[in-house]
This record gives sequence, structure tokens and C-alpha cells, in this order.
Amino acid sequence: MFFNYKSILVNIQRTENPIQLKGIEGNTIEVEEEADLLGYGTVYCHPKVTANVMSFFNMARRFKSVVYNSQDQDAFLVTRNDGSIIKVAPLPEGLYYYDFKNSIERQQGKIQKTLVVNSVEELRRNYTGRELQKVKAARRLYMMMGRPSKDDFQPMLRKGKLLNNPVTMMDYNYTERIYGKDLGVVKGKTIQTRPLHVSVDTESAAKEKLNIVLSVDIMHFIGLTFLVTVSQNIRFITAMILSDRKKKKRWNK
Repeated sequence: MFFNYKSILVNIQRTENPIQLKGIEGNTIEVEEEADLLGYGTVYCHPKVTANVMSFFNMARRFKSVVYNSQDQDAFLVTRNDGSIIKVAPLPEGLYYYDFKNSIERQQGKIQKTLVVNSVEELRRNYTGRELQKVKAARRLYMMMGRPSKDDFQPMLRKGKLLNNPVTMMDYNYTERIYGKDLGVVKGKTIQTRPLHVSVDTESAAKEKLNIVLSVDIMHFIGLTFLVTVSQNIRFITAMILSDRKKKKRWNK
């Protein structure tokens, strides 16, 4: 799969497996980058490639099925794992093509003009079964190594520090694309940031005559009890933890 940068690719990055591409005129270019083609998966890319080329061999192995029936219609019908269909139809000149802008709009939610959050299953269908097996192995290895930072994990894989290890950095990159950052890392390494200071002009606030309606309720959260108040007009909310739910102690607070 070879694609140009300008229109339909995202997550362009350097590949771990560069290749050489030889043209009809005998010129050779070094293809050192790859990217994600929405609606398909990972492809090689280079700015000097004049045409976006799909491999029938890879399409047949990446998706659920590829069917061509000339008695029904002159088109290749590629069925994704979620049941959606890519229709590869011929141009008047005879070359078969598919406009991936339809897949991009489908992925980004532009057709319905709504914000759509891609689920893991939607992202998984962009990869082959073999790639998903490698992703599973990369996740398992990452957790076994104690969830190190990416800068620490990368030399472990590339410099042979782990014996008999089939996992590559590309497998780990696929893992991040599908599942995002590891939840254990987010929980364990995210620090609390200092909140912004909110200044209140008490003098001007005291002069205003407001008909304040105070709403009070008790809220339970993860086994803790809180007394919550909401000032409806000024929209001021307070929350105080209650150590005792007895009525007498509750109102004395």
C-alpha cells in the first residue's frame, strides 16, 4: 500500500521497516514513513508517490471478504468486519478505484455532523489478525515490565535487552493507537496540578441584594457521605464530608 501525504492520511511517522520503491522509469525512492489510512489501517507513504495504490492481496486478508460478481455488477465489494461495504468500481478508462474520502467522513462523523468516539472494535478492524496478536503480546509484555515510560520501553525492545522477545516497537505503537495510553500509567503517573486562583470581590458582592435560594441535599459517593449545598441564584456549590449521619450532629455542623 503506497499513498501520498496530502489528503487522506493521519498519524504520519517514521517506519521501523523502510522499503525501496522502484518506478517504471527505473528511479528508486526510499520509503521511510508510514501512516494510518482511515477505514483501512497502516500504509506506507511518500510525498513523491503520484498515485494511491491498494494491494488486493492485503485487502483480502485484512477484511472479512472481497467479492466480484460481474453478473450482478462490475465492482469489487469489500466487506469490513462491522458489515459495512467498500465498493471498488471502475472508471470510464477501466481502472478500478475507491474514494477513501467516504471512509474518512464515516470515521470522523462528518456525514451526520455529530461527534463520534471511536470504539476499540472500530479501531481493531483496521488491523489484520496477525497484527492484533502482536498487539496482545505487546500489551502483556508492557504490563510485565512494570509499565515503563515509552522512552525507557523503546530501548528495551530495540537494543536486545529482552531475550527471546518477538515484540517490536511497532507492535507497541499499534497498541497505543487502538487502546490509547495504558490506564495503569494514567492513574499511577498523573500528578495533581495546582488549580487557578479565583478572586472574589467581596465588597461589590455584599452591596448586591440577591434573593438567594439555598438547596441542601446529602450525596453518597464511593462509600463516603457529603452534605451538598447549591445557591441557585449565584450558582455557588459547597460540599462537606459528613463523618456521622445522625440528625443532631448533621445540623450542628
